[in-house]
Amino acid sequence: MGIPLLALFATLLLLLPLPLLVLRFAKPSIARNSFVAALGVSSFLAFIPLFTILFNVIYTSTIDYGFDVSPAAVKGFAIPENASKIDFYSKYGPTSLISQFSIDERGFLDWMKQEGRTVQTISNPETVIMLVQNDDIQQKQIEIQSGYRWDNYGNNDDAGTTIVFDAAKNRVYIRQSDW
Repeated sequence: MGIPLLALFATLLLLLPLPLLVLRFAKPSIARNSFVAALGVSSFLAFIPLFTILFNVIYTSTIDYGFDVSPAAVKGFAIPENASKIDFYSKYGPTSLISQFSIDERGFLDWMKQEGRTVQTISNPETVIMLVQNDDIQQKQIEIQSGYRWDNYGNNDDAGTTIVFDAAKNRVYIRQSDW
């Protein structure tokens, strides 16, 4: 079903210049004007599904994810080499990233110090996004009761990174957004 529709829309798209040619070379008449209007509208309407298909292809090609991968698999963010059980989900490249991995407390604190990030002890429960792999990838909110946190969000800024360490599970949760 998709290929015949795509062929129809592509044909209509190719016919888009035809109304201009008819307007330029045909003698003025009601039939000419009706033909030009009908062809122009149908050619224009071909853009809508064609654009939708194109957008879908581009959007889905920017999604990347992995479960139990190596640190190098997470593009755009330096995961420590001694991390394990690394999961990630990103879209639009590294501009929107959710990642999680296991590491011991000393390894986490050393990594954060090495990256020049000063952590704060969690004093109130911290809500983070956890990735869950079922038939598809799902995001679930969980609360961290104890551990450390760091973020670089500015005032009134939606762009930044939050890193939370769950001391009870020795698990790190990262959320990065450039918008």
